[in-house]
Amino acid sequence: MTDQKPVRYWFAVKVTFICPVCKKPNEEVMYMSAGKPDPGPIAAATQTQNLKCQFCKTPLKDGTQVNVNVLPVTLEEAKAAGFNPPPGSV
Repeated sequence: MTDQKPVRYWFAVKVTFICPVCKKPNEEVMYMSAGKPDPGPIAAATQTQNLKCQFCKTPLKDGTQVNVNVLPVTLEEAKAAGFNPPPGSV
C-alpha cells in the first residue's frame, strides 16, 4: 500500500485596497492551497484575514473596500513567481 498525499489545488490570491489612513494603494499576492478546486472558500477565508497596510502598518477598519482575486495556478507557477511553500505542505 502506498501513502499517497491528497491532491492539493493551488491558488494565487491577489488582494488590493486603498488604505483609509495613508491613502496609499496596497497590492499583495499570496499563494494558498485547498483540497478542492473551488476558489470560493479561498476568497471567503482571505476576506476574514486581519489585513494591514504595507506602508503605515495600520490594520484595516471594518468597511474598507478590499478586492480579492483568486486564480488557479500550478505549484510550479507559484514557485516560479517566488513562492516558497512551507515544509510538509507539498
